[in-house]
Amino acid sequence: MLIGEAEAFNGPSLILGDFNTLSKRKAIETRNLLESHGYSTPFPTGTATWRGAGIRLHADWIFGRGLEITRWGVARPLNVSDHWPIWAEVNLSD
Repeated sequence: MLIGEAEAFNGPSLILGDFNTLSKRKAIETRNLLESHGYSTPFPTGTATWRGAGIRLHADWIFGRGLEITRWGVARPLNVSDHWPIWAEVNLSD
């Protein structure tokens, strides 16, 4: 599992991408799972990152551990996919 691979690394880490959390329940479960392993995300659960058939869902995430996410967002003006690009700026210094 990806979390196990990330936990084997002792430094700061990011887990990000399309998690296919296409329901509120799946978004909450995903957030709870990553948070139980020491990761955090600045994205509020329910932040729309995907659209299709007139609906908007929170499918994409950025989770970090051992670093500070200082700024983040969803680039909704970009229409390059059914997913809006998500981005984050991180601070690695303590």
